[in-house]
Amino acid sequence: MAQPKAKILVVDDAPDMIEGLKHILTKNSFSVLTANRAEKALPIIESTEIDMVISDVQMPGMSGIELMDKAHEIKPDLPFLMITGFASVQSAVQAMKKGAYHYVSKPFNNDEILLSVNRALEAKLMQKELEELRRKVRGDSQWLGIIGHSEKMRGIFELVQRISNSSASVLIQGESGTGKELIAHAIHRCSPRNDKRFIAINTTALPETLLESELFGYYKGAFTGADADKNGLFVEASGGTLFLDEIGSMPLSFQGKLLRVIQEGEVVPLGGSEPIKIDTRIISATNSDLNAAVNDNRFRKDLLYRLNVVEIDLPTLRERMEDVPLLTSHFIKKYCRQNDVPTRPVTPPVLKMFQNHNWPGNVRELENVIHRAVAIDHDEKIDVDDIRIKKLPSEPAGEDGIYSMPYKDAKQKLLDDFQEKYVSELLDRHNGNIQRAANASELTRAAIYRIKKRLDI
Repeated sequence: MAQPKAKILVVDDAPDMIEGLKHILTKNSFSVLTANRAEKALPIIESTEIDMVISDVQMPGMSGIELMDKAHEIKPDLPFLMITGFASVQSAVQAMKKGAYHYVSKPFNNDEILLSVNRALEAKLMQKELEELRRKVRGDSQWLGIIGHSEKMRGIFELVQRISNSSASVLIQGESGTGKELIAHAIHRCSPRNDKRFIAINTTALPETLLESELFGYYKGAFTGADADKNGLFVEASGGTLFLDEIGSMPLSFQGKLLRVIQEGEVVPLGGSEPIKIDTRIISATNSDLNAAVNDNRFRKDLLYRLNVVEIDLPTLRERMEDVPLLTSHFIKKYCRQNDVPTRPVTPPVLKMFQNHNWPGNVRELENVIHRAVAIDHDEKIDVDDIRIKKLPSEPAGEDGIYSMPYKDAKQKLLDDFQEKYVSELLDRHNGNIQRAANASELTRAAIYRIKKRLDI
């Protein structure tokens, strides 16, 4: 609800409308100022601390939309509720695109006005809280497209800046969805190589033969289908940065070939014999434990030393929960802009829900949740009913958890939860490509389709 004694300016050229709105608002503990023309309202906005403006759209002289434009030059965050007697979509859309919080059409009832006022003030309060969080951050909370003001993320930003001028190989470790490629981009953009190419490749997305031809290149006739010479990504990225994602899943037989390229600083395309000199900075990333892979003879120790000159460990979202409000605000703005709809706030219960969730999919999961909510919700704010977050097996399924269920039901729930998380992560890692996901998981395409359909993935 609105804070008691919030100050609202009512602007309308109709005396009975001003008196009616003043009666409704003062009866509900709001402090009300009035003006019968936009030209008279502007000095009030300039000189008085007000929380909100309710303005008619059409008035003699300056219109309500023109008033809002001028007011936002002085106070950009001042919410406007527009009143229109024309009930046209065109005027409503124009007002919303210009920055109005919402509009109501004449005739309206008291509850409609009060609901819109309360929601606008609630959104303003939430925005103010987010801005206060931002002011506590040393520097901007958005750095090279990466959102975060937590101590862990500030440490990451500082490390990236320190290592950017070097050409040392970097290994970025972190769970899926933590933003490893964003960090790799940031390193490149901060480095002297930023005027050259940044090329990324997911090393699990290709079988070994294709991986070799993609990275090293080939000459015409090197194999069936090689109809022309092609530079490999090492050559294409020379002078710049090559990002090798999911390096932990690279076939062991290919790791020796990669090691030789790194050691020699040169690459031999398939079908050729003469090496090509390269100057490519390598940034690699993994969500697996490479030291354990070395112990299990799944990853070469000497290659790990070459890749891990500088190590960056990205925190999970659950380790930096103070960043959740900022990330939420960022993704709402992003997807509202993409969908060409007005930015809307999330309610406090939604933020509480987010703070209590474990976020196994990290920032990517939060982004997907927000994306879905913006796509399906057409109200003035995003509420709990618009959010879909599935519980993990470790989270209670009712008061006593899965142990209160019959054995058969509990077993099925655990299986469903596992299949949903596994297939969602599998498809995410392979960019939605069913065939690649099937090859990597040793499931059939039909089995993946069945799980997708049954669990609505």
